[in-house]
Amino acid sequence: MPKHQTIEVVVAKKKNTIKSQYVSTGKPVGQPSKYPAIDIKQVEALAGLGLTDVEIGIALGVCEKTLNVYKAKPEFLQALTSGKVKADLRVIQSLYKKAIDGDTISCIFWLKNRRPKQWRDKQDVEVSGSIGLYHDLSAEERQQRIAELEMKRLANVEVVAEQS
Repeated sequence: MPKHQTIEVVVAKKKNTIKSQYVSTGKPVGQPSKYPAIDIKQVEALAGLGLTDVEIGIALGVCEKTLNVYKAKPEFLQALTSGKVKADLRVIQSLYKKAIDGDTISCIFWLKNRRPKQWRDKQDVEVSGSIGLYHDLSAEERQQRIAELEMKRLANVEVVAEQS
């Protein structure tokens, strides 16, 4: 909804007081839209070259925010989407051809994206069972084990001190 220009109109003049109100003139405020001058085929071509929305906006002479407003128009959005799909398809075909030809990096990229569970860098490994910690010791056994470990630690400290 376009904003409209307003003017101040004096409503009443009483004892040195002026009352006024603002009335719309019906004329839009701001720059006229560049949308009517945009060639939809150019939008599709720019998107087909792989340009980002910001770059397409620059080529059309509008900011990204304005470009997002234009996306509300079905023919504009269709052209933009169609161009981006065409660009993506060319990249997919190129990657596929390189992977088939044996390009190792292309093969890895393809597999990581097509089969992420089997080919991603990080693998999730599930471990079950116990590791043999001392959680099953009684309080007395646990204190005895702590005392043994403390004795070992002190013995190691004495050896290191003697070597220095």
